[in-house]
Amino acid sequence: MHFAITLRVTAPMRILIVEDEPRMLELLRKGLYEHGFTLMTAADCATGLEIAMAHEFDAIVLDIGLRTLDGYVLTQALRERARSAPVLILTARDAEDDIIHGLDMGADDYLTKPFSFLELVARLQSIILTPIRINLRFSQVAERWKSAMNQAMLDFGAEITVDDSRERSTACEPVPAPPIGAKLAPVSSYA
Repeated sequence: MHFAITLRVTAPMRILIVEDEPRMLELLRKGLYEHGFTLMTAADCATGLEIAMAHEFDAIVLDIGLRTLDGYVLTQALRERARSAPVLILTARDAEDDIIHGLDMGADDYLTKPFSFLELVARLQSIILTPIRINLRFSQVAERWKSAMNQAMLDFGAEITVDDSRERSTACEPVPAPPIGAKLAPVSSYA
């Protein structure tokens, strides 16, 4: 059985844009704002890292060709400091080696300039919602597993009770092991 789930995010998604080209920064700021994103911007890696460490973001849009440090260094620094916000690299570098290097440094997605603004928005929404989908999927699997375990326990005459969101069996108490060398009764005699 397969269920289709539509996720609708009502809170504005918080984005950090790190771009040193003023016109591109303004284009991104304006366009993403019009699509409902909440934004902060930085024009260099040092400022971008400082802002990223001081605030929580749903995603970071990052140019690689920055004047001070390159965006690869910033991506790696964010991952080393356990910042888990998804990183989308937006750059003119379109060589396969650049793309692979960006992803290896910890980027979640890579988009080359020139780009479609609608594609940028779609990619941002995708990398932001992926962890939510994974958590949702995990909770669905856990719920199915719990249901199957409950049924299996009921089939064996056990009962599962829930106390403070923790599961425990009330019918299956631990049984001490018999002494070493003791003769065990056949299983059929327990019936």
